[in-house]
Order: sequence, then C-alpha cells, then structure tokens
Amino acid sequence: MIIFRYSKLGGAEYISHLDTLRHIGKTLIRAKISVEYSQGFNPHMQIYLSPPVFVGLKSRSEYCLVETDEKAQSFIEKFNRYSPKNIKCITAFETQKKHKIAGLIDSAEYIFFCENKFDTNKILSQNEIFVDLKGVSKDIRNKIIDLNFVTDNVLIARLSFGNDLLRADIFAKYLTDNFTKVLDYEKTEAFISGKRPEDCLE
Repeated sequence: MIIFRYSKLGGAEYISHLDTLRHIGKTLIRAKISVEYSQGFNPHMQIYLSPPVFVGLKSRSEYCLVETDEKAQSFIEKFNRYSPKNIKCITAFETQKKHKIAGLIDSAEYIFFCENKFDTNKILSQNEIFVDLKGVSKDIRNKIIDLNFVTDNVLIARLSFGNDLLRADIFAKYLTDNFTKVLDYEKTEAFISGKRPEDCLE
C-alpha cells in the first residue's frame, strides 16, 4: 500500500472532496497503476482520502491511501505524469497497514497572510473565544493550538482538524474582525498527535 501527500493549488482548491476522489481514481487508471478493488455488486477502487477540506482552501498537505503494490518513487513519477493540473503528488511512502487516515489526522498548520502583525498572546492567553457559527455562538479557544508570526505579515497557525475541526476561513474572519485583515491563507501541514503522517505511519 501507498500513502501519498498531494497539493491542491492554482484552481484545484475549487474541486470538491468527492470530485478529488474521482480525479485521483482516473489518474491511477491513466497512469496504469494497479489498484485493489472492493468486493461485491459494485466494486470500487480501494483509495481513501484524509479528512475533507472546504471548497476554496488551497492546500499543500492532503493525503491519500491507495491499496497498490506500486513502489513509492515509481508511484510519484507515474501519478504526476497523468494527474490533473495543480493536483500533484509531493511525496509518497509504502505501508503494510491500512491506516484510516481520515480519522487519524487531528490538527493542521496554516499560513495566514495578514495586513499587520499583532500580539498573538492576546489570543493564546484567553480562556474562551466565542464566534458566531450560523447563528450559534461557539467557543473556539480549545481549537487554537499555536500561533506564531514568522515575519511582520506571515502568521503560522496550528488549528484543530478532523473530527474537531476549526475551519481556516472561520479563524481568518475572527482575525479580520478583531486584530488584522487576513489577505490570504493556505493549509501547509497535517498532523497526527503532533507528527506528520509520513513521520509516524509505517
């Protein structure tokens, strides 16, 4: 089996989760990468994506498990030769276990491009942070794991992901409403208990 990391950029961020799955399946067919199929009346490719992201989120850290005997380096080369524009395999590794990556990834790192720098302790020192989510007030403080400006305009934020998701667009709106205008953002890393999948899954 292969777990590979891929990016969705340059317009590919507007492809839905389900359509991304379809594109990956078609890419594997075009690349002639042998993939296991499920049993039953309507067999389907045994490919599994990491937790879905909302349409429009640029990402460099999406993951997919494919049940195949293809070797990692060969997989990367074949996939990228036939993949849709701006959906590209960044890295891949072989695994003997069918990891349920959709349920394992629990946090993600984002870059937020801000108009101005602010003191992140004004957020991290709070016990509660309430935002309006479709008319319901929700506390998001425990979903904000870490914040750090690496330049005067670039904020690195680690937020809860997966089953306890804090969407980047919601956090961007919170920053814009309370601290500084967010000009753009993208997802750069995904983590399982603080480690990237390629660093902790075997």
